[in-house]
Amino acid sequence: MTVAEALETIRRVGAVESHHGKLKLRFPECERAALQPAVETLRSGKAEAIALLSRPDTPDWVSTSATEADGVPWAEWKAAALNRLFQEQGATGMPGRITPATVRHGERMARAGG
Repeated sequence: MTVAEALETIRRVGAVESHHGKLKLRFPECERAALQPAVETLRSGKAEAIALLSRPDTPDWVSTSATEADGVPWAEWKAAALNRLFQEQGATGMPGRITPATVRHGERMARAGG
C-alpha cells in the first residue's frame, strides 16, 4: 500500500491531519482493525504523508485543523465534516443536514452488516 492509498483509505471513514510535524488520524474505533495496514503505512511513510497533506491541491476534506476536531465527539465532528463537504462539493452549494444521530445510526448499521 502506498502512502497516498493509505491516506485515501483512512479518509473514507475519518480524517488525517498534519499538525506541528505530527500526523493525527481520526476514525471510529470500530474501524481500527481494518485500518491497521494503512496506519502502519503512514507510520513508516510519515514524511511523505505530511508532504502530501501540505500540498496546495490537497482537498480541504482530507485534512482538518486540530482545533476543529479536538474535544468534539466523533459523531458530531463527522456530521459537521460531511455537511461541510456537501456545501463545498455539492451541486447546490448548501450544507448537508446530517446529524450526529445519523452518523451513529450509520455506524451501528455498518457494524451489524446492514
